[in-house]
Amino acid sequence: YIAGMSVSLYDSNLISKTVIKQYEKGFIASAKKLMENNKEDIEENAYNYYDWIRMLGIINSTESNSLLKKFSQFNNRDIRLRTIIALLTNNQPVDSRIIYTLATTDEYRHDLYDELKKIARLSLFPAQYRSQKELGKSKVYMYATDEESPGLITHAGERIVSYKGKQQKFYLYK
Repeated sequence: YIAGMSVSLYDSNLISKTVIKQYEKGFIASAKKLMENNKEDIEENAYNYYDWIRMLGIINSTESNSLLKKFSQFNNRDIRLRTIIALLTNNQPVDSRIIYTLATTDEYRHDLYDELKKIARLSLFPAQYRSQKELGKSKVYMYATDEESPGLITHAGERIVSYKGKQQKFYLYK
């Protein structure tokens, strides 16, 4: 819980990076212990570890970036997405295959695009998935997902209609 609280305080500008860096050794030791003892849980319950990934990214030291690289080796795509964004934010190299894999999935494509855009690294996003059609498909997937994923979403056509006084292209999916 301490990582989550610290990240929330940091994101709200209530504590500074300097304060977090004062406790770097403790955060890193705790993150190492979590990784050693909870590998299966990390794969199955990724959301419990998002704050740890964010904290390691904020710390941005050789040791924290090394732990982030280890997190990026998990199979869980949520973990991989958050980890590569933290690494790229810290100007660390990432495996381009992870970016490609995330971009190919309807579930992660739009989030990956948005996160890369925020950190000015869109050049890493695969060109064949950078179209409105592919990003729209991913967004529809996100909206259609509730407790269960919607399965296959297919492109059903395009329509050009007047919208807000302009001719606009709309992509349709089913």
